[in-house]
Amino acid sequence: MLKNKISFNISVLLVLSIIIFFLKNPLVNWLEGDFENIYFIYNTLLTANSITPDVLDYPGNSSFSINSLYLKIITIFDKTVIINLEDIILSSDPVTNFNIIYRYLKFLQLFYSLIALICFYKILTYLNLENKIALSLSLLLIISNQYLDNIQRYRFDFESLTFYLVSTFFLLYATYSKKKNITICISGFFLCMSLFAKIITLPLFLIIPALFYFKKNKSLNFFIKDIFINKDTIILFFIINFLTIIYSILYSFNLIYFITNNLIYISFYFFFSEYFKSLNDNGKYKYLLFFIIGILLGLIFMFSQALNFQKILAVINPYFFFQHHSPETNLLSKNIFMTLKSMKFDFLQIILLILSVFLIYFKKDINLYLNLFLFSIYFLYKIILSSKGGMYLHIFPTIVLLIIVSINLQKFKYNMFIYSLVILHFFINSNNILDNKFNLNIDNEVCELKNLSKKEYIGLNKDNYFLLYYAPKFSEYNFIQKLC
Repeated sequence: MLKNKISFNISVLLVLSIIIFFLKNPLVNWLEGDFENIYFIYNTLLTANSITPDVLDYPGNSSFSINSLYLKIITIFDKTVIINLEDIILSSDPVTNFNIIYRYLKFLQLFYSLIALICFYKILTYLNLENKIALSLSLLLIISNQYLDNIQRYRFDFESLTFYLVSTFFLLYATYSKKKNITICISGFFLCMSLFAKIITLPLFLIIPALFYFKKNKSLNFFIKDIFINKDTIILFFIINFLTIIYSILYSFNLIYFITNNLIYISFYFFFSEYFKSLNDNGKYKYLLFFIIGILLGLIFMFSQALNFQKILAVINPYFFFQHHSPETNLLSKNIFMTLKSMKFDFLQIILLILSVFLIYFKKDINLYLNLFLFSIYFLYKIILSSKGGMYLHIFPTIVLLIIVSINLQKFKYNMFIYSLVILHFFINSNNILDNKFNLNIDNEVCELKNLSKKEYIGLNKDNYFLLYYAPKFSEYNFIQKLC
């Protein structure tokens, strides 16, 4: 009976997600919705041709690698798809080919969204939520502005989130599984995939291990003692600083790398080792080994498509991407008050925040330190994203809020409030759910370039034009004439 209910709930999520996907995506033009589609299609094609994309904004290599393998398989069955760069440049009609590739990649995005929803629902049930409440919170995610914005764009933010949810699902499943080594290895693989898609998911990975730790240890003094008077973390501290010094000598000294690398790696090691210890007191190091093997398998997979050592060095210093991608939100220089003032909260986040505070206040068995830790992750995201306009990025803090609510909702008697919230938000957001104007609008910079004479085109500053800067192999004048 329980399995039937779970299957029904998952079916509801999948059907609703598919309907919303096709409502939001006409799938007609490879540039529909966002001119930056060029960026992702181009780098996928580079990877398919064993050329490592020179992307600085964020790694993207795992997504490019999966897309590359996916398109290679597609070409076996669909001979109309061209992925060889030379053949594309010589093609008389590259737009038709790009339209086909775009549709295939969007179908892969749909698959990711289905997997993400299944994993999110299962994660909530693993957190001891009732099936109806887990379904309700999953429905809130589907009809949120953040989800809707992600599902109609072709970007890697949602893919990175999907890999996080898959990794977390297997991490939690390890508590039930008899084959813990395999599930932990798979979790490590998808952690690697997530961080190499977009490193913004990094703070999310601490949530579940921290949840298990703080449920077991509710004393802050005990936590401080555990993390600082610990032989493993002391040894790790010296290893991290030794490697960071070498990196700083090779790529110029930056003090912030010492601070962030120590904070990130020691936190990850501590919480994950404690989580693996909770699975088996004597199996901590064995599980850590299988987790690392999973990460290495992810690197090997990306190397099989296109990856270089320099990209790995960039990812293992996470502050590099934050500094490069968001220089205007540098926390060391920007006025904190202005940062807080620029934070954006939509209706759903405001309600979830109020609900979280309400639950924490009225529940007697609440773990205050766990909630403080989770809220610190939420507001860290809000600070980082304070200057970012895209709603698609704000899905990460929304996920944190949903997890906070789910943790504090366990055995809570006011479940009708959650059901009412889903219905209310559906009606409030119904116009956005049905609206597909975003993808009907095609902003084609290529057409502007086509109207230039060859002499005018050669004289352009390529740094000022998206296509010319991000897709240099497609910037030949005669090729552009065929793109519009």
